[in-house]
Order: sequence, then structure tokens, then C-alpha cells
Amino acid sequence: LKIENKNLRKHLEKVDDGQKGFDPNDLPSSRLNLEKLYEKGFHVCQQFYGSHHEEPCMFCLDVIYGNRSKKQ
Repeated sequence: LKIENKNLRKHLEKVDDGQKGFDPNDLPSSRLNLEKLYEKGFHVCQQFYGSHHEEPCMFCLDVIYGNRSKKQ
């Protein structure tokens, strides 16, 4: 467990370093439109698209902010 925890900490440090340059305002226009719909209370994920949400949806957030390392 100690070795696994050490490896996990190293991995988390790498992930944290990679996300320091993340700017949520630096989204393509298509994702900005999805973000606006989501903020108005609508799902933008494939599973529930168009229905109202009352709690945060990890699927919607992944659609909007996911895959940031790839060029959009």
C-alpha cells in the first residue's frame, strides 16, 4: 500500500501540473454554447440531453470540459 500510495501521489502531481494552464474561458465556441445551456439548467450529455438537471452532472461536465489535452 505504501508503494501504491507513493505512485498515486506522483501521478496526481503530474495531473496537477498539467492542469495549471487550464483556463475554462478558453473553450471553443461549440463548447461555450453547451456550457451556456448547462448553466441554464439543461443536460448536454448524451444520456439526458435536453432534460432539466437539478444537481451537477458529471457526464455533462465531461462533455463541456473533458479531453482538454487534445486539440479541439
